[in-house]
Amino acid sequence: MYIRRPTTPIRTAGPDERDLLLTERLKVLSSTRSRIIAAAAALLLIGAGTWWAIDASQRDESIKIPEKVCDERVSGKTATNLLPKKGDKFKEETYQLDVRRYSGYCKLQAGGEEVFFSYIHRLVGKRKSIQGIPVSLGKTYGYTRNRTGAISLYIPCGTNPEKELLITVSASLVEQAVESHQMNESTKEIHPLATFAAQVARDMSRGWFKCPGSESLPDGPVVIHWND
Repeated sequence: MYIRRPTTPIRTAGPDERDLLLTERLKVLSSTRSRIIAAAAALLLIGAGTWWAIDASQRDESIKIPEKVCDERVSGKTATNLLPKKGDKFKEETYQLDVRRYSGYCKLQAGGEEVFFSYIHRLVGKRKSIQGIPVSLGKTYGYTRNRTGAISLYIPCGTNPEKELLITVSASLVEQAVESHQMNESTKEIHPLATFAAQVARDMSRGWFKCPGSESLPDGPVVIHWND
């Protein structure tokens, strides 16, 4: 004989209870989302802190300038006084210094500053007039530009007396000094540039281009004739 057991009626939540349940679920979701956001923010802060620490340590490192720079064409010793002692590490960029061409350049960077030189092997007839202060290195002459402090030297270079090697050097530290004050004998930043210009002239004319008479270029910096 089958006996039917009484069943408990299924109770459904009323509107108020449904709202309460929804509210509780939203609280849980919101709390979970907040924890996720907080964790992500913490990771970002940790990552940023690590990056800053690494970057700061790199900026505080002493900058090492190689003994030879510009594809090892030029002595790096005289470039050290034109670049900071600490900061972003040294790097160089060259164009047509691996194979001799009629023109090329080298850019040295370190600590947020820059030193640059270019060369042009050309006929004297292409020379353009330059506004600036006369300079010399022995019997070789040139100019330093008033607006940038860049130094250019014309070096006789070739069996043809009409052939010359034009060397131009510049530095961001000198440009900044000239921008703020008119260049004169008291512009201390120009002196290490004059030393570097002379070194580039000797190394490029003797070592690579083997310009006739380049051995007679004297030691020491380019002389700036302030009163001429």
